[in-house]
Amino acid sequence: MEQCPKPIIGAINVFAVTAGFEISLACDILVAVKGAEKLPRIIGPNKAREISLTAMPLTAEQAEKLGFVNYVVEESELLKKVRQLAGAIVKNKQDLVIRYKSVINDGFKLDLHHGLALRSRGLISFTKE
Repeated sequence: MEQCPKPIIGAINVFAVTAGFEISLACDILVAVKGAEKLPRIIGPNKAREISLTAMPLTAEQAEKLGFVNYVVEESELLKKVRQLAGAIVKNKQDLVIRYKSVINDGFKLDLHHGLALRSRGLISFTKE
């Protein structure tokens, strides 16, 4: 999934553990149903240790507050929100969407200085076309 050049939107409506958790980590945008729970890999080591060592689940609302999921919605609104996001992405020039996703993903693999340089090169190339 991480190699997919197109954006992937994940919809979480139950517990996300083991393989489901790993799949959700590979998504570019996450929408969770209120009350859904998720493990804390992206939220940083201190919060991850707290949640893991205390065995306290991370609710969807907490995950949204920490920036781990993009939106928390009612179960009846889950697919509607996912389709809304997908529709907004589809309205953009797809070659730019794919390239910008690549710039963001590749930038996170680098230190800040090199990541910003990569982003600048990527944004400049967007304007030259």
